Amino acid sequence: MSDPSPHIRLAHGLVVCDECEAIWLIPDMESKHRYPNPEDARCPICEETLWGPCSHWASTSEIERLGWTHAIDRTLDNGPSSLGGGEVIV
Repeated sequence: MSDPSPHIRLAHGLVVCDECEAIWLIPDMESKHRYPNPEDARCPICEETLWGPCSHWASTSEIERLGWTHAIDRTLDNGPSSLGGGEVIV
């Protein structure tokens, strides 16, 4: 029996700029990025609401799994005490 949903619901991650909402699907800030629809922001992978219950600041291990470790700016004040759990800002 096939899934009636047209979208695959696998775990995935993407990087979203917290200032301009640009979205990167691959770990390269020089690569092409996209912007969500400001009226109805959706994940470009699964089309769920971009700011839904699964969106959150990434943990260090999530950043590593996504291949974005090189983009972590450790000079920012974003340690576990400021964001509550080891989150990082890229």
